[in-house]
Amino acid sequence: MASGQLFNSLLDNLGILARAKARMYFRLYGKAKLRLR
Repeated sequence: MASGQLFNSLLDNLGILARAKARMYFRLYGKAKLRLR
């Protein structure tokens, strides 16, 4: 079951990265919206 644990930790890392990226894109989107207005 070591591979299962590895897979879970990999998914956790991907989730953390995805959340960080989403926050970054959200910030960029907000700036772009303010600039367009």
